[in-house]
Amino acid sequence: MSLLPTNAEIAEYLHVGIQTVKSHVSSILRKLDLRDRTHAVAYAHLSGFAEKGSVRRWE
Repeated sequence: MSLLPTNAEIAEYLHVGIQTVKSHVSSILRKLDLRDRTHAVAYAHLSGFAEKGSVRRWE
């Protein structure tokens, strides 16, 4: 099971539409030249933006 929140979970948490989340995620990935959200997590860890174990499920 993935620890990354789904687009629907992010949308609910932020009180925005799923398409809004998809649009922003796509924009971030494009600007960072990353393939997908999993690649973004690896990039965040390698760049020091995120620490090991810092990804958690949203409640």
